[in-house]
Amino acid sequence: MLFPSSVTNATLTFLNSIMRYITDIQLTIYKFCDKSQFMPGGYCCRCRRGYVGRNPKPVSVSRTPLAEAMVPLPEERGTPIQLDLAEFEALRLVELEKMTYDEAGIEMGVSRNTIWRLVECGKEKLISAFLEGRKIELHKA
Repeated sequence: MLFPSSVTNATLTFLNSIMRYITDIQLTIYKFCDKSQFMPGGYCCRCRRGYVGRNPKPVSVSRTPLAEAMVPLPEERGTPIQLDLAEFEALRLVELEKMTYDEAGIEMGVSRNTIWRLVECGKEKLISAFLEGRKIELHKA
């Protein structure tokens, strides 16, 4: 990499030490906080992907479901699938109430793209739960 002639070795050493300091801070945050929110490059619905970024926008849920989980018969296989309450509400509005993504977004107080993402993520989780015979739990965050 080429640097301008005004950049000295002392400046590069200083910048390098700042980068190491930032990495140490990120690792400390990762160690003491909820690891699902601070996984570098990891993805979890309604969570931040890395160390920086804005918090997810709060979602308005009009009514809570009557059941908290659905268990397959005759036996449970594997780890249960966590369906987020926002995903549940988006699925209810779009699939059951037959609202458009725009109408559901207005109802929940989020954008159309967020509704689309929540519906797609929820559908994927439900289909994998049915095909693999896994328990579905509602995750109230």
